[in-house]
Amino acid sequence: MRSIALGSVLLAALLSWWILRVDVDPATGTGHTLTVHCAAGIKGPVTKAAKEYEQQFGNRVELTFGGSGALLSALTVRNHGDIYIAGDDSYVSDAKQRGLVAEILALASMRPVIAVRSGNPKNITSYRDLLRLDVRTGLGNPEAAAVGKIAKRVATDLGFWDQLRDKVTVMKPTVNDLGNDLQIGTIDAAVIWDATVRQYEDLEIVEDPQLSRQARNVTLGVLRCATQPRPALHFARYLAAHDRGLLVFSAEGFTPIDGDEWADVPQLELMSGAMLRPAIDSTVTAFEQREGVRVQGPSKPDDTVFGPTPASAPAPHVPSVGPRPELGTASKLG
Repeated sequence: MRSIALGSVLLAALLSWWILRVDVDPATGTGHTLTVHCAAGIKGPVTKAAKEYEQQFGNRVELTFGGSGALLSALTVRNHGDIYIAGDDSYVSDAKQRGLVAEILALASMRPVIAVRSGNPKNITSYRDLLRLDVRTGLGNPEAAAVGKIAKRVATDLGFWDQLRDKVTVMKPTVNDLGNDLQIGTIDAAVIWDATVRQYEDLEIVEDPQLSRQARNVTLGVLRCATQPRPALHFARYLAAHDRGLLVFSAEGFTPIDGDEWADVPQLELMSGAMLRPAIDSTVTAFEQREGVRVQGPSKPDDTVFGPTPASAPAPHVPSVGPRPELGTASKLG
């Protein structure tokens, strides 16, 4: 009886596993859970694109949000996750210098602007107007938010940062907080991203040339600590594809970069002499495995130099992913 009962438990466990199991596709990384640390100002498009990606490929994308600077500080203390997305490319460059980021992809551009309620009831026309006593002003925390750092730099260059800092009504960690404060009437004006303003029906933009010329790129970095670099890069390329993730960015009011066409498994063509192939074969194979790409060349009848190429392989394409240091510039994607 005991052996029958034990067998029944084991059978039930196996059946449960079979029903709930998720097959893992080595090409797309299907069945993995990715952790993405994302600047709060980019929450809208990244959340929507992540949901579309999950539905299409079966991966789960867990998103955490905060100011670009705050997220970088947290990653420096506790290096974990798969992808870091900042509202200013300088943060991702900083992360790369600290050894936190491997590959980098640009997604879209944003401009800092003055946001006011519809109709501009305070008749604000310039950044300096935020110093007026009748204007309740909101700024991003320069230590936490990318747009706050820019607002501080511009005001410092114009000679009124100390005055503005002492007069400001609220200083918030994210642009979303400032947009919400404007919407409910807690403040009259705030320096936030143009794309953020477009997400609120009752807000409008006041351009100031000193601010507007400080455009920044929304930038993605694949973290070196990623335990799943292949599916992480798969999602990164999805976000950066002009016919996938960048469509969402455009619909959300961002100015997308000129991204690549989506390819589930991108292909690269590597031209090398026969004498070099034995020396680089293992490196290229490791590159293929990590990046989720296929490296091809014309020196074999089947047009394949490294690794098998299934008959269903997509058309050759080169996505815009930065070079891996181990391979040098000759093997970069893009």
